Amino acid sequence: MDVITKALQGAYSVYFNFYDFLLLAATMQCVVFALFFACYKRKPHIHSVFAGFVLVIGLGQLNFFVTYNLPILTFLATEVGLYLFNITAFVFFLQGPLLFEYIRTITSGKFNLEWRQAMPLAVFLFTLLIQPVTLFGGVFEQIFWRDYVFIATVGFVVSAVYGVLGVLHLQRYTRQLEHHISSLDKVNPVWLMFVCKAFTFVWMLEILPPFFYGRVPFVLEQIMVHFKDVALLVLISYVVLSSLTYGQYLKALPATKERDKPKEQDITENLQEQVDAMYRVMRDAKLYKKHNLTIEAFAGHLGMTARDVSHLLNTYQNKNFYEFVNTFRIDEAKQLLRSEAWKATAIQQIYEEVGFHSKSSFNTLFKKAVGTTPSRYRKNTH
Repeated sequence: MDVITKALQGAYSVYFNFYDFLLLAATMQCVVFALFFACYKRKPHIHSVFAGFVLVIGLGQLNFFVTYNLPILTFLATEVGLYLFNITAFVFFLQGPLLFEYIRTITSGKFNLEWRQAMPLAVFLFTLLIQPVTLFGGVFEQIFWRDYVFIATVGFVVSAVYGVLGVLHLQRYTRQLEHHISSLDKVNPVWLMFVCKAFTFVWMLEILPPFFYGRVPFVLEQIMVHFKDVALLVLISYVVLSSLTYGQYLKALPATKERDKPKEQDITENLQEQVDAMYRVMRDAKLYKKHNLTIEAFAGHLGMTARDVSHLLNTYQNKNFYEFVNTFRIDEAKQLLRSEAWKATAIQQIYEEVGFHSKSSFNTLFKKAVGTTPSRYRKNTH
């Protein structure tokens, strides 16, 4: 433990500060990526928001670098004053909201200005005016020791709240996807969900340091304070590569709310005939074999609106479109797995034949419906 303590103390020295290197590396990484996305011509409204998000992450790391580096901090405090850091702490109020706006923009296909977007600024100005460490001292001074530390902590609370809102938005978006498309393989925002959860976790970690500085062993203190800086280096690279790789596939959905339903008089009287027609057309035309079948395309075959099809499935079959289509796929997959003619056929060829795009989706849905894996099902039926 003494060796680790000395190593951390050496890395934390003024002459060679390993933490300074991490912070500067993250800052430069973010600036380069922000410039790249700001100039990216494809879907500029989406990538401009993303560039802003990456930039404020970089500015946050630069802010930490300045406040952690004693010579620079001393110089700026002497020449400008510590109040400067009260203002620069505003970047921590922007990180979560910009991630949330990126999520909203990439899942809706457009960016909208709303009065709610000014809430982080309002919270920042209120916190800036209070300056509780200077005003009250006491416990505030013992925990936060400077006004800018308190303001930054509130900023991370705001960002963490927006991170949670982003997770909830993506959960709602995924449920809505299942009402519109039959395969989630390419459009599943699982990567964005991971990014949102990871950044939210980092922001929650940022809230903790003022509460344990000087109250826990030095090794634990330094690991907890600077682990997030290492995580950010990896996380920024991941979110950038994922955005370029998977972001283009995310589908903007119609702007109707999930609870919106057509009036009963808008649906023809013979509901059972309509439901039977849906099953008959799907089965006879084998539309489920189309990997990217949408509810709009299916409704066109029925001569109905997508809204009416969704209403019939949700209300009278207790299914969304995703579940409806994959029921047919699983049923045919079971037939092929039992068939002697397909006995020697690879399972990959079978799931592609019935309309699945990936092995993981097929295995997950098959096991959920049948209670066992495709390979075991085949073995037990022969």
